Amino acid sequence: MSGPTAGPPGLSFAFRYHAYSRSSPRCRPGLADGYDELYGRVDVGINALRQTDSRLLVLSGAQTNPNVPRAECELMRERAVKSDVDPDRIHLEPQAVDTIGNGYFTRSLVEELDQEVETVRLVSLDYHAARARFVFTQCFGPRYDIDASAQYDADRPGETVYEKRRLRRMREFFAGIEPGDIAAICQRLITHHDNYDAARTVSL
Repeated sequence: MSGPTAGPPGLSFAFRYHAYSRSSPRCRPGLADGYDELYGRVDVGINALRQTDSRLLVLSGAQTNPNVPRAECELMRERAVKSDVDPDRIHLEPQAVDTIGNGYFTRSLVEELDQEVETVRLVSLDYHAARARFVFTQCFGPRYDIDASAQYDADRPGETVYEKRRLRRMREFFAGIEPGDIAAICQRLITHHDNYDAARTVSL
């Protein structure tokens, strides 16, 4: 593929997809059935991949948007391959249905890879980037550097108010957990999250 050669040990690229809530107004028809922002993030991620020394592209997201009939990570992979990203550099994470799941399951995937990873470059919507970075920092811990500078401009100024509330809820969820303690996060998901249970959530 066109783009940079493999980066030095310790660098990875993680693409984070913000899963849609089924009740979210962003699921309604008229937003290109959910595809515009999905593909927009992929394109930002591909551009960042090519401009950095990253070696891997991690695509995270289950099927959560009723207007998108497949797992978002699969659709993102198709987009990336069509844009000449080497399929061997792409890793899919199909279990996450929200931001916390994106962070937890991406951390689990990275731990399973036979790669030394130091930096996770995170792609998100511009208004959502602060919350996504907080969640990934909590899930990955101090061993990893979380870079959330690559963002897709969603042109949604009204979302900023809601993001403050969502970030507050994220802080409440992680309260009392040491950053990077994936086992404790796993247990919290099982006991405090409606979308994850012991059968779906695997502790490292």
